[in-house]
Amino acid sequence: MIWPGFARSVVACRPALPLDTPYILDFTRFIWEGHDYVPSVWEAWLANTDGLLAVAEYEGRAVGMARVVRLTRDQWWMEGFRVDPRYQGMKIGSHVHEYIDRWWLEHGNGTVRLMTSAKRVQVHHLCARLGYEKIGEVMALGAEAQMGEATFRSCDAAEIPLVLERLRSAPVAAQTHGLLDLGWKFVTPCEEVLRPLALQAGVLEWRGGEGYLVVWEESEGAALTLGLVACDWEALPELLRASSALAAARGLQRVAWLAPCHSEVLTQATKAGFVSLWENSGYLYQKVKA
Repeated sequence: MIWPGFARSVVACRPALPLDTPYILDFTRFIWEGHDYVPSVWEAWLANTDGLLAVAEYEGRAVGMARVVRLTRDQWWMEGFRVDPRYQGMKIGSHVHEYIDRWWLEHGNGTVRLMTSAKRVQVHHLCARLGYEKIGEVMALGAEAQMGEATFRSCDAAEIPLVLERLRSAPVAAQTHGLLDLGWKFVTPCEEVLRPLALQAGVLEWRGGEGYLVVWEESEGAALTLGLVACDWEALPELLRASSALAAARGLQRVAWLAPCHSEVLTQATKAGFVSLWENSGYLYQKVKA
């Protein structure tokens, strides 16, 4: 099928359709050495109407894609930027990024964010041209679960306003604008986000308020993921060691953290036994709708 009004030799961006599925599944099998997550979420993304799943079409087939989705009442996330490796060099990524950016400006509100590799200089230039501000840099860190003291208390929903105050004032959390990782999606913590996590024992107070963790469990990798770490600098190594003990107590194998790429954070995390899992960091960008 050719999208109406476009010649076969023109790159045309449009909302994704079920007929795009075989093309998307075909070219994503070449990405990340065959470990791309897009095939496992594509059908769910197609069914989700709270945002836009877009493709770039060329010569009758989908050769690129991207998605923008609403995470909270006024926070959005862009993800899933992919280009068929056989069609590189045609600025397809730029076309689809500009397309979903225009859609968000027309239909969205509040703030939209995205994350990209520190190596993708062309994406950095595109973000700057489209009015996105770089607001942080993160590095994937990990540690093995270790038995030890895990002095945590689950916070209930009634405590969320107080927890939010503590999160906003914590020096460590401030290194990424206080953003919370919800699984490769970063949001500003708010009651809409924290209340469901609190019901799953995911909002934790450490040692009577010396620190806080927002956590969730990654089932496939048997990992405890630290969505947000909030404490003073001097308390960070001990809090991270306690997170390893918490993972062990929950029967998980390891701890994972998309940590602020800040020299003090990385130094303190190393003291706690955390190691870098990436060769390159990730840049966080955001755009605020006036």
